[in-house]
Amino acid sequence: MYVVLGDFGLLDSKEFRGKLLREVLGRASPQERQRYSEIQQRKNELSQRMQAIGAAQEALNQKDRQNVFPEKPRPANTANSRQAKAAAENAARKQYRDALEAYKTQNAAILAERVRLMGEFLGLVAEWDGLEEMEKWLLVSAAVRNQSSLLGFMGGGEK
Repeated sequence: MYVVLGDFGLLDSKEFRGKLLREVLGRASPQERQRYSEIQQRKNELSQRMQAIGAAQEALNQKDRQNVFPEKPRPANTANSRQAKAAAENAARKQYRDALEAYKTQNAAILAERVRLMGEFLGLVAEWDGLEEMEKWLLVSAAVRNQSSLLGFMGGGEK
């Protein structure tokens, strides 16, 4: 009979999990160690890309703060004639419409980029979850194959 874990508190210990991981990988086949290494490398790449997406989102936030909604123009009453007054109002309206169109265009571009980044991020999260699952089953299969020797390691060597 094996003494599996004398102190169940060890299960929550990062130090113990690290030791157990090293022990499992030490007893794993070369192919399993290679596959584990590939999974870790891909997870690092995904993590870096996720950080880059976060930085891009921050840049979009700054760009969005700088894209301010234009104020409606208030033409000055300096024109003497009705025609001059109407011309000034028309020019102000045109200027406002142009500014509003530029605002909407910029806003749409920012929103489209946010949606694209979020789609990419969700794809990365899904891939990350798949890698976590592969890693878990890879380690479980290596541990099960070496069960008797690992139980001795976990129980402090008692059989």
